[in-house]
Amino acid sequence: MIAPLGTQPTYFVQSPVGVSTESAGRPLPRTICTPPLAASRTGVKLFSSHLSYPLRIVHHVRVFGALYGSFLCGMTGCDSEPKLQGAIQGSPESTYKDPPPTFSTLSLTVNDHPLKLSTLYRPGPKPAILFLHGFGSCKEDLHDLVYLPSLRDHTLIAYDAPGCGASESHGPSSDLTITFLVATAEAVLKQFHITTFYLIGHSTGALTGLMLAASLPPTQYQLLAFINIEGTLSPENCFFPRSLYTDLVKSSPSSTPEDDLQKLIAHVHSTPGYSHALYASLLPSRVRPGAVRPIVTSTVELSWKNLLGRFLRLSCPLMYLFGDQNREVSFLSQLETKGVELAQIPTSGHVPMYSNPAKMSRRIEGFFRDCTYAGSSSSGSGGSF
Repeated sequence: MIAPLGTQPTYFVQSPVGVSTESAGRPLPRTICTPPLAASRTGVKLFSSHLSYPLRIVHHVRVFGALYGSFLCGMTGCDSEPKLQGAIQGSPESTYKDPPPTFSTLSLTVNDHPLKLSTLYRPGPKPAILFLHGFGSCKEDLHDLVYLPSLRDHTLIAYDAPGCGASESHGPSSDLTITFLVATAEAVLKQFHITTFYLIGHSTGALTGLMLAASLPPTQYQLLAFINIEGTLSPENCFFPRSLYTDLVKSSPSSTPEDDLQKLIAHVHSTPGYSHALYASLLPSRVRPGAVRPIVTSTVELSWKNLLGRFLRLSCPLMYLFGDQNREVSFLSQLETKGVELAQIPTSGHVPMYSNPAKMSRRIEGFFRDCTYAGSSSSGSGGSF
């Protein structure tokens, strides 16, 4: 019981991380609730304070609110282990032990083309995850993966592709094709001494990842799993239409790279889709105009190849993640028949990381959790799969 007001000290519950003091009097979230009898052993600590009369009343209310939330959780049932370990300040687990990602510039020369890549890197004891973003996107698009529990111990590597974001390209813009992006990805793997890794790619980044996975020598590299997010597998689902390709290829000699960028922006604006307006608004600040023509034309030309067959021939676990706006694509049933995990993200289209990031992150985390379980259950060499 709480001591009567007067000369007796009052007590208050220290607010959980991420919960404002204004909300501390309400029942705590289910993910950090514990039965009341265990409250004092899980980091809900009581502190004495000789405060003024009005403030002590506020703190009394907070105590009742927090303990009542714990009581409700005990009555209605909570997870046996709280999902947010260390969510209460002062608990032994409250210190986030994983190092935060570092941002730096990586200088490379790829096919005699000097680059300064803006990179995101977080070391970890588990195999690396390489993220390749799509054209007009950036390395930060999946930055929040660092907070997912099933990815917590993995090394994470992402970078702004040449022609995008904060990376610098000091060579002919015509070099910036998908083939060049594949060579860049391989150079990044070598720079970080990565030979065993997971791959996540979106759009042209997924196409780059597919071509990379198919070209790496299996005696030197091991791809553990591949999450393909809205990547081009046929002309049917290529984000860049044939009309845009023709427009760029047959443009007049007086046409400038800035004209090419405006054509791309106009195409995105004219195509109905979740978050297309947002994506189009970001293109001027994220794309070098000179990169538009080589990226778009090389992507469309590759879409005419047998990309679907190339994807299905990969020997690692595969996920194809797509927005429900694109659920009518004809090859989805073939992917499912061949054992590819399909992840349909509601209320989204080509850029689910903008239109429904929470659902997309949950599907990615679930896939990695399944991969980890499969690796721990397997026998033999002790590899992930």
